[in-house]
Amino acid sequence: METRWLQWRGLNIRFLQSEGGSRTILCWPGIGLPAEEFLELLRRGPSHGYSVIALDPPGHGGSDPWPSGWSWPLAADLANEIATADHGRQMLLVGHSAGATTLLMCQSMLRISVCGLF
Repeated sequence: METRWLQWRGLNIRFLQSEGGSRTILCWPGIGLPAEEFLELLRRGPSHGYSVIALDPPGHGGSDPWPSGWSWPLAADLANEIATADHGRQMLLVGHSAGATTLLMCQSMLRISVCGLF
């Protein structure tokens, strides 16, 4: 597992990533929670053939604060950027609490192949 950074719209976005297979799980935590909320999935995913990306959305963990004018399209754009950094593989989306709501609201705006949402 490694800590990675993405420059997105002038912000530094932190995420944790563990490599493990051709399938990817993208994890979005609940309000105020960091990517470490998904440590167990980050540890176990690779042994089951999954790469796992756990995001610190803006304003969470080590990422810069959200810009003014936050919107669902901005959240979808961030998810698309993370997916692009992961070579655009098919993704299973996993969100906790408000993170799940964010992914559900953004799903139709994603340019990636989504195989499920939990």
